[in-house]
Amino acid sequence: MVEDPRTTTHDDQESKQKEIEQSFDLGFAHGGFGAQTWPAWNAYVNRDILDLFDEEDWIDHRDVLVPHFERVRQSAKMMRYPITAARKLGELLHHAVRLGLVVENPNGPQGRGWRLVHRDPYWIVDGKGFGKFARQIRGLPPTQQIVEDMYQARLAKLNATLNRKARDKADDRITALVAAILEADPDAVVPGQWTHQLRRRPSFLPALMLGKRIAGCAPVIREAHHTAGLDRGAVQEWINSLESFLRNAPYRLRERELRARLDVQRGIHAEIPEDDADALEALL
Repeated sequence: MVEDPRTTTHDDQESKQKEIEQSFDLGFAHGGFGAQTWPAWNAYVNRDILDLFDEEDWIDHRDVLVPHFERVRQSAKMMRYPITAARKLGELLHHAVRLGLVVENPNGPQGRGWRLVHRDPYWIVDGKGFGKFARQIRGLPPTQQIVEDMYQARLAKLNATLNRKARDKADDRITALVAAILEADPDAVVPGQWTHQLRRRPSFLPALMLGKRIAGCAPVIREAHHTAGLDRGAVQEWINSLESFLRNAPYRLRERELRARLDVQRGIHAEIPEDDADALEALL
């Protein structure tokens, strides 16, 4: 049951904040599940800790709780409660410290906090399906590191080839989708999701193209997957986004039609009075 904020007292808020911090401390102390439960655990910790720090090198646990809550609310309904989210955050930092990715580093007046040690990933997910496991690619003993670096170099070369082939293969499909969009909705403009950059992939289109008519920048859109150097997964995301935009064309047309009718009803496009029209013509 959701509480009415009007009935929540200051003491209640302080009590809840204390519970949240205690839950965080409990998670940080014990760590919860780990690599014994999920073989790919260390890689997930590495990924999530980089997301948590984003562009920061140091975080205060209180300052970071709010954005962390928002992320867990979006990713898992079972974690939408602050106390649970705080415990999960504590567990994440516990394992990040264990792996040497983060160190606890108090910062004077700001109090308790953590410093990011490695911004490059040290662990990645390898394998597929139930065979996924965490593969360490950095921080290995010298001999192992040489072998791993050689393997990663070969893998990067293979992925580059496969990604290029995926982009080439998508050319015809993307060209057809852009043409279909222009036919279905000639006045369509570039939406925000096409210019939005995610942490794990670049934006499909440059930010400056947001809101521009697709008809005027169709050649750029057709080549966007090559220009952005999208990998195989991102190429499919781009195609999916174009397909979704095409499917929604009737709804956009209907919305613009309704808006135009409302504008007329509100008198935005009212005719110029005859006397004013004559005066304007004389000036011209």
